[in-house]
Amino acid sequence: MEMMKINNLSKTFTTEKETQVKAVEDLTFDVRDGEFVCLVGPSGCGKTTILRIIAGLDTPTSGSIIWMTKNHSIGFVFQGESLLPWRSVWDNIAFGLEIEGRDEKEIKKEVSRLISLMGLEGFETSYPRELSGGMQKRVAIARAFSIDPDILLMDEPFVSLDAQTRNILQQEVLKIWEETKSTVIFITHNVDEAVYLADRVLILTPRPTKVKYEVPITLPRPRDRTEQSFIEVRKDILAKMRTEGD
Repeated sequence: MEMMKINNLSKTFTTEKETQVKAVEDLTFDVRDGEFVCLVGPSGCGKTTILRIIAGLDTPTSGSIIWMTKNHSIGFVFQGESLLPWRSVWDNIAFGLEIEGRDEKEIKKEVSRLISLMGLEGFETSYPRELSGGMQKRVAIARAFSIDPDILLMDEPFVSLDAQTRNILQQEVLKIWEETKSTVIFITHNVDEAVYLADRVLILTPRPTKVKYEVPITLPRPRDRTEQSFIEVRKDILAKMRTEGD
């Protein structure tokens, strides 16, 4: 079942010098309920702008987003660090639940569950400044999932991490996603990451961006990056990205 449709979405920015920069143009795609979608494309093509429009943080110049459900909740994991520095790991994860007015017993149960899932045991009282980059991302992901969002937007959350930490966190995200059944839209420059995570990969053009190719990923999970079938899908996406400006 479709959760959301993006129809002919366009976004133009006006710079300080009053020049017009068209970031997105006639972008159209849909996202199905419970689907994990990865967006890949060149730097500066407008991927973050798309997520911000979906989240309601920016308004499109034209086009529309049609939600299939009347009410929907959205979680957002930003590329940069977004934890509240004055709150502990526990309190950062609990923040969204507190905003929603959940009772103390429910908050304790959900935060405890996510701390266990994300391997954060022993760090409950630590503050963001005391954590590594990878641990901070674990907290940010747990906080985003804590409100059980209908759709989770993730803007290159692992871009600054080393390969080993990135691979571990990919597994953690999939574990929570499979449990919660949330819909995920995930931005990445890393094709290997997209093939590992996604049900479907959307390849975007350079700015102004639109969808150039749509690649379903039908490989069974858990996926093995060394298997020939995985390698072939990755090669196909890389080949399509090389022709994205055609």
